[in-house]
Amino acid sequence: MNAIVGAAVAARVAVLAVPGRTARRQLATGLRAAMVAAALAVAAPAQLLTTDAGVLSPALISARETVEWQHRSGADDLRATTRAAWSPDRRLQFEAGVPWIARDVDTAAAQGSTTGFGDLEFGAKWALVRDDAVMCSERLSLLGNVRLPTGDDDGRVGGVDLGRRAALGLGVHGFGAGVGWTTVRDRHRAAAALRGWTYTEDGGFAPGEAMTFDAAWWMRLHPVRFEPGVHENELRSVVELISGWQQDDRQGGVGQDNGGFYAKALVGLQANATAATSIEAGVLLPLYDDTASALGGFRVGVLVTFRVLF
Repeated sequence: MNAIVGAAVAARVAVLAVPGRTARRQLATGLRAAMVAAALAVAAPAQLLTTDAGVLSPALISARETVEWQHRSGADDLRATTRAAWSPDRRLQFEAGVPWIARDVDTAAAQGSTTGFGDLEFGAKWALVRDDAVMCSERLSLLGNVRLPTGDDDGRVGGVDLGRRAALGLGVHGFGAGVGWTTVRDRHRAAAALRGWTYTEDGGFAPGEAMTFDAAWWMRLHPVRFEPGVHENELRSVVELISGWQQDDRQGGVGQDNGGFYAKALVGLQANATAATSIEAGVLLPLYDDTASALGGFRVGVLVTFRVLF
């Protein structure tokens, strides 16, 4: 961002050097539009699920609505997750999000439907490295998360108890900590995030400790380059790896043999209708999964996200 400020000062000097009031006004308008577009391009995250290490400008508030359909061999989930993010400082960002879930279960053991809110999650980012220039950026941030048991933790479906993992919420508090990294080089962006999770215990149920690792790469397909004073709708391709490992849950001190490693691939597109609004869409595909779930194995997911910067 310091480079952007410096460029703004240089642009002001250049405007004053141009003869003629009308010409100066036209040049200033074009340069201002280019600088705003560049600042928002650096600030706006482009990956769909992987955490971006960048911190929002204190002048912006981000609102996101993600609608996601997930198909498992024994269940279908429709989730609508509302998220908001705000930064009181150039190095600190707070986030909050909560999903609404509609689930249809059809397994050999149980059939039925359930709807309601899931667990509320708060997040924070603290920027360790924030090196910004025009269409170029390096970010490294500490990540923290707290998950509250706001969702219904009753795992019964059609009178059959499928366990906490089949409920809308886990019924315990969760705490996550990790690190995120993002780099931007004009048309290309790469990001990665590593987190560890630990949970409290409730009613004899103790979720296993977990680690997640996500990575993303995107490329701006259009425009190839930005022209000063000209706004063009952006189109980006996105490829992500969503992976994790968890220990076995314990119920009454007995391991549930449901832990393991999983990996998914996400392929999608992001389109910016304006400098402050975007729509994202992606398909989530299984790569590997040796975890066990009462709802069956993951088969495919589709998600659409609407994002607005205020």
